[in-house]
Amino acid sequence: MIRASKSDGILLDEPSYQIDTLLGNNQDVLFSIYARQLIENIGETSNKSLMLSISVTDKSKDTFKQILSIIFENKIW
Repeated sequence: MIRASKSDGILLDEPSYQIDTLLGNNQDVLFSIYARQLIENIGETSNKSLMLSISVTDKSKDTFKQILSIIFENKIW
């Protein structure tokens, strides 16, 4: 389980992102990358935080792109 949030930058006019692993393996950076990509996209139009629980067996680049593409197409936030 991963929590991701966006906050306004203090020194720069750029947002900062916080990614925290709450449950599970925090050594697998792939899930942090998923969370970062999602929160950056969500942050373009919303200030909502993200709680992500994901399990994939195929950790290939193509699978990563397909999953994000489907999520971004549906923009449920």
